[in-house]
Amino acid sequence: MNKDEIKDVLLRNIREGKNSLLWQQHTAQYVEAIEEKYEVVYINEPDPIKAKLKDIIMAISHEKESTLSRKTVPELKKILESKTARKKVVIIFNHFERITASVARAWLSISEFERVILVGSFFGRFKKGAYGLYKVFEVVNEDDMEESFDEVDITMFVFAGISVLVFLAFLRFSMEVSFKVLGAFWLAVITFRTMIFVAR
Repeated sequence: MNKDEIKDVLLRNIREGKNSLLWQQHTAQYVEAIEEKYEVVYINEPDPIKAKLKDIIMAISHEKESTLSRKTVPELKKILESKTARKKVVIIFNHFERITASVARAWLSISEFERVILVGSFFGRFKKGAYGLYKVFEVVNEDDMEESFDEVDITMFVFAGISVLVFLAFLRFSMEVSFKVLGAFWLAVITFRTMIFVAR
């Protein structure tokens, strides 16, 4: 999928109220196109959740950071919900794969706000705890993702093979050395005891 096709799908999804994820595509390149039609808040990464919620609220309203910093995450979510009640806001971020289970739960509740749309990206396998959040997204370039996962990366197998060979070589060398050292030690002990016996 090329950039223009992705942009068209993103805009269509936003219009239809759907959240979108991009596979190995930085979302910053689509911010300008989305900003032409919608109010956009670009936060780069979705964590830490409290700081990101404050950034979003300050970007779409006239709230001051000093007022917001005393609020808890649930209070910030309520403020965000009230601020977006009359306008559609698109929150854009990257690195979905870094989202932890607790952060995923917070974003999942935000995704339920009627006029908040999420557009994110991911560059690798995401954590198991984020699967519930993943299900509320449509992967725009899913074909590219499937092709990428179908490719077999043999790098790890090669590294593992080399490591095993190094282990076996070292083991053989150390066993030969240890037998020689052990033999020399026993010879020295026997010689010492023999000399003590003869000296008596």
